[in-house]
Order: sequence, then structure tokens, then C-alpha cells
Amino acid sequence: MSTPDASDTQAKAIPYGLTLLLILLPPFFIPNLINLYRLPKEALSLLLTMALSWLWLLGFFRKAGDPQPVWPLFLPISASFLLGGASLIGALNPYEGARHLFNTALGATLFWMAVNHTNRGSVTPLFRWVAIAAAGVSLVGIIQAWGGEIPSLAQVTPPSATFGSKNMAAHYLLFSLPAAYYLLLTSSEPRREWFYSFLAAFITTYLIYTGARAAWGAAASTLIIFWCVLRARGFTPGELVSLGRRKWEFLAGITVFAVMMNTVPRSLIPGFTAEVSLDRLRSMAALETDGSAQVRFAIWANTLAMFKDHPLLGVGKGNFQFNYALYHRRVVKDPSFSVEKKAVEAHNDYVQLLAEVGLLGTAPFLWILGVLARRFWHGLRKDVDPAILATGFALAAILLEAFWDFPFENPVAIAFFWIYAGIMWKLTGEKAQRPAWTPSRRWALGLLAFLSLCTAAAAVLSFRHLAAEFHYSRAVLGNYRTQTMEEKLNLAEKDFETAIYLYPYDYRYPHWKAILLLGNGRSQEALQSNLQALRLNPYHINTINNLGAIHGALGNIPKSIQAFETALKIWPDYVSAHNSLAKLYEKAGMKEKAIDELRKILRIDPNNKRANENLKLLERG
Repeated sequence: MSTPDASDTQAKAIPYGLTLLLILLPPFFIPNLINLYRLPKEALSLLLTMALSWLWLLGFFRKAGDPQPVWPLFLPISASFLLGGASLIGALNPYEGARHLFNTALGATLFWMAVNHTNRGSVTPLFRWVAIAAAGVSLVGIIQAWGGEIPSLAQVTPPSATFGSKNMAAHYLLFSLPAAYYLLLTSSEPRREWFYSFLAAFITTYLIYTGARAAWGAAASTLIIFWCVLRARGFTPGELVSLGRRKWEFLAGITVFAVMMNTVPRSLIPGFTAEVSLDRLRSMAALETDGSAQVRFAIWANTLAMFKDHPLLGVGKGNFQFNYALYHRRVVKDPSFSVEKKAVEAHNDYVQLLAEVGLLGTAPFLWILGVLARRFWHGLRKDVDPAILATGFALAAILLEAFWDFPFENPVAIAFFWIYAGIMWKLTGEKAQRPAWTPSRRWALGLLAFLSLCTAAAAVLSFRHLAAEFHYSRAVLGNYRTQTMEEKLNLAEKDFETAIYLYPYDYRYPHWKAILLLGNGRSQEALQSNLQALRLNPYHINTINNLGAIHGALGNIPKSIQAFETALKIWPDYVSAHNSLAKLYEKAGMKEKAIDELRKILRIDPNNKRANENLKLLERG
């Protein structure tokens, strides 16, 4: 009896690892962490991908004559990585860009693992666990919509389940919903049909509860596109709807369930928070009066101006958020831009991609999409595997959703996209011809080693960032058991210092440390911390404003004035900076300039009592 080869065992473990990644990633969160959106899920994704990539590398290294694992989409993925790196030359914050490059490496690793280690038999179990996990997350969101609270689970925009934002939850649902319906429509066992119908019903209900119009529109548009594409491939209308009476009954039951879950609780439960679906649908037809749409249109126009100024390689991968402050009123005044809120994403991944990596960096991504679309088209035979339709639907829906939102900034969406793309590639490749060129074994081994090192480095940095975020969150929230303010301030300072030590690439940590030090009268130390924050984010108006306050505390009036004027060049409506300038001008004996600043405040805020009183005093004097 032969002993199983170690590399065979490792190869079999990789599909289980990919499934585990898709199960654990959506519900994973860290209690009391401010950065709930991305960082915990990104850290987990990188950790599991690192483990799988090293497992794959070890098995590939041990097994002589192993098939070449890296040829699909090798050229466009490599070009995307290289040009993304080139865009960081001269970028404001290359560290953030490197993090985004690591996500490119993560996507390539997941895609190639799915291509080489999944098969038709592993797809149904993977979809089953994806649907079960999604139903669990959806149940959390439904409980939140009904007024329930999950301990230690923050919500930025409820009902957000384990994602912080309901829009990010909707990104995830676009991947999990096709899996649930695939299981229902392909199952022949009555007990399984009932089970899968309940999973699909919960996920559908929660997608409605999110009120994510972009996700709704993407799903509806994908249905229409798929109908047209399948008709173009020779499928008749009868073939497209030939599901059988029992399947139609289940679909009708899911529809009734979702409608009742959206209407009945609204009249019975006082704490019901889900928005009225019909109102959300009507707002999609009135974009010219919709506030959210107007904000997006303004951001897009200004982001395109950013691209126009940097057409070839953009401002640097991941650097949109650091440059947008200079563009928030370039074409159209962004009504959402303020001291408290600044656009971190363009809410259109394609426009943001153009701005960050330019035409050269965008071309490889479009190349990848073109190759995937061609592969999917040729896979639509009369005997098409339903799993191809399920993965294709999810990929198309998320790509359409990216015109209105930012799924490719979401680690969950990134992982699902590339794993689904790999599965679709694998399932459509049974009759496809192998390309004329594939890398040699030595070359492939080197590439796998490079990707394994990238994922390992990214995982280490991500977990250091996660640990830093814990200390930062505790300091900002003041989660200390001591009751004395002095002890709280000392502990907060230590936490800020620890956060900076663990991850010195996040501008927020030295920014808030500077505020703390200034409040304690340690102006010189505050200045050094503030300058460190500005090196990471040079156009952050809050940090520039703090610089003015610090120079003022140090008695350097000219530099203080210069800092406040710089803040006002970026955001002329910054009342606090106008007020600080007025005081400095008055102190320096420049009465007319002080009066001018106070008048600017009143043009922005006519009911500002303090500015009115100060203006009257100056005009009388």
C-alpha cells in the first residue's frame, strides 16, 4: 500500500483553506476597534493567504514535474504590479501605496491557487459554506435592523452586520447570493432545497435591508446582461426559464418571505431601522435631486481633474485620499468635504484607478477584465456548468457596482473576486487550449517564492497595523479603568507612542499625539509629532491647522499665520482657521486683516455670534 505524497496532501488542503478564508473573513471583526471597515479582515485575509501560499510553494518545490501553475493572466497581472509600483515614484505616501500593491499580490496568489487547486467537485462544498456564512452574517444584520444590538459590534451605518458599513456588507452579498441560488437551483434533494431556500431568503432579505442602491442596480443590470448574453450564445427563452415547477415555487416563496420581512416588521417593531425599499428605488430615478448622488458626481469630476494633471502614472497607487484635498473644489465644490469628513475613496473604482495609476496602470486591469470576459463567453456552451454562471454573475455584478462604489477597496470583495475568477477560469478551461508559452519550472518556482514573501511581509505589516490600531482606538476612545484625567492622559500618550512604534506609516497616530501634547503644554514635542504626521499626509487640513496652533503656542506668529493661511488655501470655509487668523492679525496689529477674516466667517456662517461680537469690537476700536 503506497503512502500518500506529502505534496498531494498539501494540494488537497489548499481548497479547504480557500473555503475557510471565505467562511471566516466576513464575520471577523475586533471589538472596540475604530478601523472596523477594513483592517481586521485584511489582516486575516493576508494571514490565511500567506499560510496557503507557503503550503503551495512547499508542495510545488517537493514534487518534480508539477504542472506549471502560474500562466493564466500572468502578463497583465505582472504589468499591473509593476506599473502600480512605478506610480509610487514621487507619491505623497508610498507606504500606503505599498499596502495596495500587497493586495495586488494577494489577489494574484488567490487567483492562481483557485485555478490550480479547485475543481468541479470542490465548488459545491465551497458555495455551501459561503452561503451558510452569509446567512449568519445576514441574520446579524436583520437583528440590527429590528433594533437589536450586538455587544461590542460598532455600526457606522446600520444595519451593517459585521462590516461597519452596510454598503460594504452589500459588496459581500453580491458574491454570496449567487452561491445560495446556485445551490437551490442545482439541488435535487427536497431537504437540501428547503435548507438552501432559507439561506437564500435570509441573504436576499438582508440585501434589501442594506438599502444599497448600487448593489441592487448592479444585480438587476447583471440579470439583464446575462439574459442578453445567453440569448446571443443561442439559448432560447424557454431554455433560460426551464427550472421546473418546484424550483419556481421556491423562488416565489423567497420573494414572498423577503417582501413580508420588509413590510410587516416596519409596522410592528418600534426600533426597525431599515430604510423603505420603495423610497430607495424611487431615489434611483431622481439622481439630479439626490444628495448622495450629487456628492458622488462632485467627487468624480474632481478626481478626473486629478487624472488630467497626472495622466500616465497617476498620483500613486493608494494615494487618492492624500491628494484629494487639493482637488475637492477644482471642478465642482464637493459638498461633503469638511474638517470632520474627507473623501477616502472616489466612490467609483475605475475613476479612482485612473487618478491613482493613470492610463498605463489602468490598462493592465482592463486587460485582465477583457481576458476574463472572453473566457466566460467561450465557456457558455449548451452544456454550460451552472457554477460558471454563478461565479460569472458575481464577478459581473461587483464590476458594475464598482461604477458607483468602492468594492475593490474592500478586502472581502478582493478575496472573493479573485477566488471566483480562478474558479470560473478553471471551470471554463476543460476544453480550452493551453497557451503556446508557459514559464519554466524554475521560473514558476521563483514567482511563487516571490508571492509567498510578499504575502508574508504584508501579513506581518498588517498585524502590526492591527495591533497599532488597537492602541490608537483605546487612546481616542479613552477606554481606561482609571477615573483621574491625569492618568488617562498619560496612558493615552503611551498608547499613541506604541501605535507609532508598531506602525509608523499612519498619519493619524502622530496627529492625535500632537493634539494631546499641545493640550498638556508640551508644544515643542507636539511640533515634532505634528511634522511627522504631515510627512505622511502633507495636505491634511486638521494637521495643518494644528501646526498653526502649535507655532502660536511657541510664540512664532509668522509661521502660525503661514500655517493657517495654508489650511485656508485648501479649504476656504474652515471657520476655525479664519478665527485663529483673526486673533493673530489683531495681536500683530493688523486690524484690517483681522476684520476681513471675521467678515469671511460671517459669509460662511452668518449666525456666528462670536465672530459678530469680535467684529463689532474691532470696528468700534
